[in-house]
Amino acid sequence: MPINLEEIKKRSFNTGEIIGETKNSFIIPTAYATLKQSAFHLGKKHWLTGVGAGNHGIYFHELKEEGLFPKHIPDYDPHSTYFGSFAEIGIFGLSAILYLTFVLFKMSNHLLTTKKYYNLKVATSACLLIFFMEAISVDAINFRHLWLIFAILSAIYNLEQNDKT
Repeated sequence: MPINLEEIKKRSFNTGEIIGETKNSFIIPTAYATLKQSAFHLGKKHWLTGVGAGNHGIYFHELKEEGLFPKHIPDYDPHSTYFGSFAEIGIFGLSAILYLTFVLFKMSNHLLTTKKYYNLKVATSACLLIFFMEAISVDAINFRHLWLIFAILSAIYNLEQNDKT
């Protein structure tokens, strides 16, 4: 069955631009790539304060009207904690997210040095690492289960700090 490339290029999940091709397939960036590009573009343009929390879609629509991005892609959020923070709340917001990531990673790493609650610490640390990686392509800050992991790690950390005194 022949591939109708023109029909595929019109779908909202991709840009419609072919960036690579083999004998049997095409490489077409998805809407996710475009959303990250638009978030980075907005972040560079409004680097200090961003465009406002939750306003990526409004500004993305304007960028599409200017011809910078394909018009057939819906006005979604950036689908990235890091790029979305940069676009919507600026360099200070991105710095806060990165600082939170650093502190939690450091806390998790410190907790793994002792044997008490070791299995729980490994499990929550692994979940945290997955969340940090997943945050590249989703807005993980809105995940309630991420905040539960934060709470568990904080509780274990506080228990260990109290045991030392």
